[in-house]
Amino acid sequence: MKTIKVALLALALSALTSCGPTSYVLRGNYPISNAVETNASYDAVWNNVIDFFAMNNLPIAVLEKDSGIIVASKVNIGESLVTMEDENGRALNNSAWFIMPYLNKFNGWKCVGNKTTCSFNVRVRKTDNGTYVSVNLGGIQGIRILEWINMMTFQKSLQDMPSKEQCVSTGKFEKDLLNMFK
Repeated sequence: MKTIKVALLALALSALTSCGPTSYVLRGNYPISNAVETNASYDAVWNNVIDFFAMNNLPIAVLEKDSGIIVASKVNIGESLVTMEDENGRALNNSAWFIMPYLNKFNGWKCVGNKTTCSFNVRVRKTDNGTYVSVNLGGIQGIRILEWINMMTFQKSLQDMPSKEQCVSTGKFEKDLLNMFK
């Protein structure tokens, strides 16, 4: 009798764990170039950086022109700029700034989008030939947008779920910003 109970418990645990999502590790290679030197003046580059933050309503945590540092924290990056890989390791959206691993459908839940929050800093400094600018990301937190059917109302619902998997920059974020700052 004890053997049957143990077997039934093992079967139940197996069924429960097999219903969970299958996520993958990132397979793609996402090279990042996060610095550029330009012959534009320090003041011109600094103004471009300030304009970028102002036009995009980005929260500035630190602003120090003398040291050339601007820090933005807890910036929300919307769905159109965050993607995931497919099951073969290819980005679903090649123009996205951030990417997360593939996640399959599970228990009636389906991943219908991704977004992220991150912090970043921009460093501007004078050089002998012009101005050096770098963009550094940190604190990237991927968030999956899951769709599910509410079994009480039989209506679709959406829920944000922080991802435990890796979420990284594709390198386009840094490249796009550096091109604006030149």
